[in-house]
Amino acid sequence: MHLLPQPKCLKRLGGFWRLPERGCIAAGDDLLAAEGLRACLPGWNLTRILKGQRLSGAISLVQDPGFKAGPEGYRLRIATQGAEIRAREPRGICYGAQTLIQILKQHPKALPCLRIDDEPDFPHRGQLYSLAQGR
Repeated sequence: MHLLPQPKCLKRLGGFWRLPERGCIAAGDDLLAAEGLRACLPGWNLTRILKGQRLSGAISLVQDPGFKAGPEGYRLRIATQGAEIRAREPRGICYGAQTLIQILKQHPKALPCLRIDDEPDFPHRGQLYSLAQGR
């Protein structure tokens, strides 16, 4: 599996989650990441979840203020019953959703069971390309 950027911790758990044609993407108040996932999963619908609620057979996006990671950190867990992205802030959920979208594009029918813990090393990232240095 090829993921960019490479996550800090990726652990395969064994098994697969066979994606149904119709399913549920469960999210709290921030639906931006959920809309991105729904674009990759036609036939799936969005559902609002309450704090602490869990849905089996769904992709759950959980904002947890007690989650022990930076503001852009997340945990993605795919099990045989569904997937969950957990983060402290909405930015982390968006980054977790982007990782899940990469996995969905590589495994459109059945997702490998795994756990990914990731967060950026630097709060501000970028690349400088200078044309003033000559050849």
